[in-house]
Amino acid sequence: MSDASLLPPNASAAERALAASAARLTALPVPHRTLHDADTAPEALLPWLAWEYSVDEWDTNWAEDQRRGAIAAAIAVHRHKGTIGAVRAGLAGIGINVRVQEWFAQIPQGEPGTFHLLINASQYPVTLENLHRVIAVLEQSKNLRSHMTLAQLSATTVATLRSAAVSVSGHDVGVTYAVSSLALLMEAQANGQAQTQNATNRLHTLIHTTLPAPGYW
Repeated sequence: MSDASLLPPNASAAERALAASAARLTALPVPHRTLHDADTAPEALLPWLAWEYSVDEWDTNWAEDQRRGAIAAAIAVHRHKGTIGAVRAGLAGIGINVRVQEWFAQIPQGEPGTFHLLINASQYPVTLENLHRVIAVLEQSKNLRSHMTLAQLSATTVATLRSAAVSVSGHDVGVTYAVSSLALLMEAQANGQAQTQNATNRLHTLIHTTLPAPGYW
């Protein structure tokens, strides 16, 4: 035991042992700044931190960032409770994108004192259970005179746009199968009958031996 002990000289052995054990406790690190911060507190301490900050709606099944968000938004919710800002802060704290459309902003205008709840699912799915939690947070944050008349759900997904293109190049070959009698006579007159007959025979051979039958074209 250190010389700084305040035990009297006639302290018993049990008292000296307890003092020595307690002296070791003071050496343990106690990070007060991080323990009381929703972003840095250990996950196991989040329920206690939520109790300390008087979080109105708490569910252990929420994701970790949802629980931290609810704690971080608690002060703003309590400070502005009963206003539209408190509703938005409370719902944003649990990671659900919600827009509150009050009666005077509706087309056509709704009944005074009513509002619509427009929920967009992007980060977390909005199941029936999640919808009940949203309504519970809403009831804890809104003023008493306002009432919800519609809850509209929508979903947003983010995808990468991909495009592709194919380029094809080539050439077409056309063969004329029929030659008119007038064209043959004019060719024979210009080049002689024998040369024209030979050219016609070579064209006939080319068509019937090297090219498919006309029925396949």
